[in-house]
Amino acid sequence: MFSCISQEDRETKALMAAVFENELASGQEIFLFEDAETDWKIPWLDSCTVEGIWNLESDFRQKILIKDVFSREETERICTEGSAPYKFRKELFPDGINLSSERSRYDSIINAFYTHIGKPEIVEFDVALRGYRTYRSFSKPVFFREFTYACLYQSYEGPHLAVYRKEHGKWKRYFSVTFLLV
Repeated sequence: MFSCISQEDRETKALMAAVFENELASGQEIFLFEDAETDWKIPWLDSCTVEGIWNLESDFRQKILIKDVFSREETERICTEGSAPYKFRKELFPDGINLSSERSRYDSIINAFYTHIGKPEIVEFDVALRGYRTYRSFSKPVFFREFTYACLYQSYEGPHLAVYRKEHGKWKRYFSVTFLLV
């Protein structure tokens, strides 16, 4: 029996293997929320817009502007497709990555943590929160130019927009733009 897997699913799986390459190689356990990140936190923008995204500049090393890589139409796709609701499936990831459906629990713990700062309950919330610190959250990956480029919003290690480029048949991080340092 043949499974019908789309090219986008195959590329998503290969991209996720590249995103987690170092952690998987070191044997780390990785947890990812199955609900894609839709609430992008870009501090100086009210919402994801072409003009706002076009002015973003890569972190460190060689400076690259998003508009030097993506057209207006592609940038619109980053905003619309990248922030659209999406549910990841286990088959989109290599072994070693676990999906969690507990995003609402995590969000409620975070909200409770900030609501109860300075109160005795903080200890309980902090203990529960520690268990979620290793969880990751991504937007739905958006692919461009016949699966040559991919863009995704990542909300861990400081929220950032990561751009990957396929080189010699493998996904490699091309550059990223960090929005906040945490």
